[in-house]
Amino acid sequence: PRSAPPAAGLWSAETLARGRQVFAAGDCAACHTTEGRVPLTGGRAIATPFGTVRSTNLTPDPETGLGAWSYPAFARAMREGISRDGHHLYPAFPYTAFAKITEDDMQALYAYIQSLPPVRAEVPPSRMIAPVNLRGTMTAWNALFHSATPFTPDPAQGAVWNRGAYLVEGAGHCASCHSPRNALGAERTGAAHLTGGTVGGWTAPALNGTGPGPLAWTEADLYDYLRDGRSARHGAAAGPMAPVIAALAELPDSDIRAMATYLVSL
Repeated sequence: PRSAPPAAGLWSAETLARGRQVFAAGDCAACHTTEGRVPLTGGRAIATPFGTVRSTNLTPDPETGLGAWSYPAFARAMREGISRDGHHLYPAFPYTAFAKITEDDMQALYAYIQSLPPVRAEVPPSRMIAPVNLRGTMTAWNALFHSATPFTPDPAQGAVWNRGAYLVEGAGHCASCHSPRNALGAERTGAAHLTGGTVGGWTAPALNGTGPGPLAWTEADLYDYLRDGRSARHGAAAGPMAPVIAALAELPDSDIRAMATYLVSL
């Protein structure tokens, strides 16, 4: 059902700031912005082996964006891949990772999105091949490949490592590009997790130390690269990684160090 737009001033400045950081960690703008359109109004074509998915309008316009979405509807889409009207979303939208976001962060993210300026902007429909064009087929896909289990800290690891794991595996959804996929488009897990993938014709290298590079990445290398987009020993970010680095500028140094700590441990 439709929901009335939240009242202006409903959320504290602290909540909105937290939501802005979650939004940045997920680099939401990259997929939900199309050249020639107002930022965050969607419409970007995302090519998959099963057809072309179009990203949605993230602004809180009540007709073409998320303005009529209640928080429960938003959380269900993020955790279960089901839209407000009940249709299934395609996992090009990485709800498989976003399901790990904590409740507090999810509410803050919703608040931040609802605080953005609304922009009316229709989005072209996705064009998928049969039988994937029948969104009900995603019920079987989710049963096979998706778990909506929230992130659970590893008690054997410290707080910094767990923070890094939460960012990398949750909002950051790094595996969406940096893990290979099986014949049904699901990320391969287990030993294949974060062993590299492809996106938009670019190679997304392995993040678990199994790549062919001549120099191993140190924690300092990873921090420099994620913080400034350049590592003296490994070069500069380019291609699809460049906007990710730009988005990560919103995160504090402690989060960037946590991500580096987690990644180097792999």
